[in-house]
Amino acid sequence: MRSLLQLLGLPNLPAPELAVLVGLVAVGALLLGWIADIILHEAGFGVILNGVIIIVGAMLGVMLWQRLGLLVGSNQYFTAAIIAATSGIVLLISCGVGKRLVA
Repeated sequence: MRSLLQLLGLPNLPAPELAVLVGLVAVGALLLGWIADIILHEAGFGVILNGVIIIVGAMLGVMLWQRLGLLVGSNQYFTAAIIAATSGIVLLISCGVGKRLVA
């Protein structure tokens, strides 16, 4: 778990702070999944799966962004948050469009 956090560019956190971070991410994923479910209607995958897709997209986007070595602005954490949100939403929309094309 700690190596995944370091891969995403997050600092090495003690266990209580790591538990709070995981809880915040889970609540945020459920909230974003619920909002996406409202917006996508039948193209969505349900609240929990929408949240999982957003989290996976966010992780992939941040890892790709760091792998490319790009930096926009002076605050790397703000940039990572913007990239994570954007890539998570893009992956969810892509999955929704794919679901409509297949069905």
